Amino acid sequence: MEKTRKMSESKLLFVRESSGLVKEVNTGFALLLPIALTLGPWFAYGGPQISTWFAGAHLTAMFALGSFAVFFEAIALMCLMLSMPRSGASYYFTGRGLSPIFGVMEGWRSVITNPVFRGTGSFLAVQVFAGGLYVMGKAGNDAGLVSLAAFMAQPVPLFVFAAATIFVGFIFGYLSVKWLGWFVIILGIINILAIVVADAALLSTNIGVGATGQANWDAVFGAGNYAAIQAVPLPAGTTLANWTTFNWGSVGPALILTVGMMWPYLIMPVAGEVAQPSRNIPLSNLGGWLGIAVFFILSGYAVESSMGGFLYQNNLANMAGAGGVFPGWGNFAAVALRGGAAGWFIILSPIYASVLDSPSNALWVTRPFHSMAMDRFCPEMFASVHPKYHVPHISLYFWLILALGTLTYATVLQIFFGTALSALVGVGYTYVFIRWQMALAAVGLPYYRPTLWERSGAWKLFGIPLISIGGIISGAIFFWAIIAFVPTLPYEVAFTVFVYLWGQLMYMYYGAKNKAKGIEMSAIFGQLPPE
Repeated sequence: MEKTRKMSESKLLFVRESSGLVKEVNTGFALLLPIALTLGPWFAYGGPQISTWFAGAHLTAMFALGSFAVFFEAIALMCLMLSMPRSGASYYFTGRGLSPIFGVMEGWRSVITNPVFRGTGSFLAVQVFAGGLYVMGKAGNDAGLVSLAAFMAQPVPLFVFAAATIFVGFIFGYLSVKWLGWFVIILGIINILAIVVADAALLSTNIGVGATGQANWDAVFGAGNYAAIQAVPLPAGTTLANWTTFNWGSVGPALILTVGMMWPYLIMPVAGEVAQPSRNIPLSNLGGWLGIAVFFILSGYAVESSMGGFLYQNNLANMAGAGGVFPGWGNFAAVALRGGAAGWFIILSPIYASVLDSPSNALWVTRPFHSMAMDRFCPEMFASVHPKYHVPHISLYFWLILALGTLTYATVLQIFFGTALSALVGVGYTYVFIRWQMALAAVGLPYYRPTLWERSGAWKLFGIPLISIGGIISGAIFFWAIIAFVPTLPYEVAFTVFVYLWGQLMYMYYGAKNKAKGIEMSAIFGQLPPE
């Protein structure tokens, strides 16, 4: 009788007796996921421009500092994943490692901001590719390609091509993680090779420094183009030295974007679906960090050494609509290669990256929704798992609708204001804010939830828990970035406040609903849900 009563209570606590998910994430998928996807549309779009947006925050230095921070983050999150090996991303870490309210806020933050990020990212990736088409047209003296580039840069074609990449993500998000794994491995290798070729081209060819750089640039765009870009007036009250001279004051504000697009932990949403987790979770986090650090620092150094101060002149001219090449690693490298087959291969990098990013982005919606539904903190239908593909499929439609809605918003902004950046509405800030929260969970886990920490291996360095060392160092840098960042995009603060306010309202609503059923919050968050 007592045994039956306990089984009944156990079934009442979580929505399902098992997650319904399967362990199909193999070694190749685990290793390539963080590397290939971090070298994604945001790396393609924002990477070459951070030092232009934040004058004096040089790329090589920023990427080195960012790599330092995310190394310790990779250690901390590796330990968190091993201590709580469930698919649900940061929802589990903050909910079980800090407090239930932080978990619910983060779960809802993830399912709202990730489709927004995807909708804008797909749009900007096509913009970068259109800039690459322009380079190829100029290099080959092909007026048709130049016209196609101009057409592709228009809002409606941008919308159509960007929507196509989102639909690809929807299709592969519906398939099992086994098929998604092969998709990531194959396209991920192609994307990484494109970055390698682009970096090699920039390291071997001067396209912006001195007479040689001017000659190589004008060989593609015609005599006088280099000088015309240099002649574009800089913003009032500035000189080129504002950009070419390293400025510590710009480092803090630039950090929010630098670390905001370095993600060694991307295996996190499917941590409960990793085969051989004791091997593949550390490999994914630490191997992912190494690949990210190498490619970010190498790419930053390559473009800075190849272009020098002309990088900023080109980017500023392009931002002002006064000429120049739309910034992109592949676009600049195509200038160095003067077109050709290799040029085509590398200008497609933002498209490879955007197609690759879509199904991964969907994981940050489907898995947190599944986890919150298991814990009864969102509609229980989201705990449903497809009987054939073993994925939480209903929430995919939520992801698709919100991503396409954001893409539509970005298109409208492009039509009326000439830029889609405002569609980000604070996403970059929330991406670093949650990472600070996860760092706090890592610092406190050995002391707050020691039994969970012991599941990770309970590693120590000089008598201090390794997970806490990783959390306290990475968390300090993330907190620096948060404090130094000054929001400038329209609605940025309002969107951030809305996301977290919504999470708090859901915490209150479902907390009261569960309490009325006799389900205590401490019982739910006091243990992990079934595998």
